[in-house]
Amino acid sequence: MVNLRPAEDVKAERDAEAKAAVIEQARETMPSAVLASLQNPIGDDWIDERNPPKPARFLVGDVDQPAFPLGKVSILAGKGGTGKTGLSAQLAIAVASGTGDWLGLAVNHPGRVLWILAEEDEAIARRLVWHAAKAAGVFDDAGAKRNLLANLRVVALAGTGQRAQLTNEAGDAIDFAHTLESELRKHEAEAEADPWRLVIVDPLSRFSGAKDENDNTAATKVIESLERLAKASGAAVLACHHSGKGAKEGDDAIRGASALLDGARFGMTLARPAKKKNDDPDPPAEDRVLQCVKSNYGPAWWAVSLTFNSCLLYTSDAADE
Repeated sequence: MVNLRPAEDVKAERDAEAKAAVIEQARETMPSAVLASLQNPIGDDWIDERNPPKPARFLVGDVDQPAFPLGKVSILAGKGGTGKTGLSAQLAIAVASGTGDWLGLAVNHPGRVLWILAEEDEAIARRLVWHAAKAAGVFDDAGAKRNLLANLRVVALAGTGQRAQLTNEAGDAIDFAHTLESELRKHEAEAEADPWRLVIVDPLSRFSGAKDENDNTAATKVIESLERLAKASGAAVLACHHSGKGAKEGDDAIRGASALLDGARFGMTLARPAKKKNDDPDPPAEDRVLQCVKSNYGPAWWAVSLTFNSCLLYTSDAADE
């Protein structure tokens, strides 16, 4: 006599087999680092009292005003015409030349800089470099000039017909991202060269293939691409981004998906100062406020008052000189 198994038992067995197959497939595609961490507890070096962990390293600043953590992604957001690109040029010059400070904040880790401009051509890039170098005193310092020429790489794409997208419409990394990551890692391995300290992408919207800037999934994926560049180079990766429309301030001023600032480890906004009262006169057109709106590894909500002059930004003391 043939024993017929209940249909529900057969179904349950098949479901279990299908589930096991899915789990095995997921196991095969799981990143090795994740699988290893699941299988092994932390080592005693994690809690070695004699060997405390090293604090986060910041590209510029001090304990009260630290900016741009090395090996992490940062965002600088501001409306068009506020001076973001000039400000990033000044940062690039300060780090590459080792001239000492950026807006009065000490440069802690000078070295190589990659500055990718997707909306400016070479003529504008040259103008910004020249003015920023002059303002930083590079022309009068042979060592700083030598460092700048050795350390600064500039890619200006406007008008070339070339694009620098890191992700496609689906948010997946594309060839440019993989190639850039590989090149940064290769150059970082050069024993005699200064290490990468700063990678600037400007503006972020040109590096993402997402159709909708408010898509948090796509925003997370472009941040992940930038994180891979940061890990490959060890540098602070700074994404310049546009502010949204309206009178929003602080972290709310950053345009598009909230995942951009959520994913970055450090964020700043650059804006014209707002009136204190409605009947107050408008602040001078050249005034700006640079504000830290997020810092995962140090104090946030500190600000620097700046003056815009001839494509660059200066602290109040420097502007008066």
